[in-house]
Amino acid sequence: MQVWDAMDQVLIDQLCFNAVPPQGYWIGSKLASSQDGAALDVLSPVDGRVSTTIAAGTHREIDHAVKAARQSHRKGVWSRVAAAERKKKLLKLADLTETQPPDLAILGPRDSGAEIGMAYRRSVFPPRPLGRDISISDRLDRPVNGW
Repeated sequence: MQVWDAMDQVLIDQLCFNAVPPQGYWIGSKLASSQDGAALDVLSPVDGRVSTTIAAGTHREIDHAVKAARQSHRKGVWSRVAAAERKKKLLKLADLTETQPPDLAILGPRDSGAEIGMAYRRSVFPPRPLGRDISISDRLDRPVNGW
């Protein structure tokens, strides 16, 4: 059996061509859109159609995002969390991603034109989705360069 046989072609097509709502960006833990309403089209590499739009940030919004990131870092929201606790949270996120392999596998083909078999294999096979390597995640509890 080929890897992509594990996914039904109807499901692949449905996930690949589902409408994607307009996307904003996150600044200071809040979803935001461009203040002037500007948006950029995201073209599907599959068929060239507009698959969604993304907010087009201005230099002011970029400055605001950088300030919010610096403030968050200074507060220690993540930067002061013990490495073992960060590891636990990241592994929980990885576990959550395992519940939706077809939805995650389709992101590559839909957004970059990657071949579905390769994307699905990366998402589901070997049994650790998204190519999760426990030996790498085990290293998350060791600080690197002060992070």
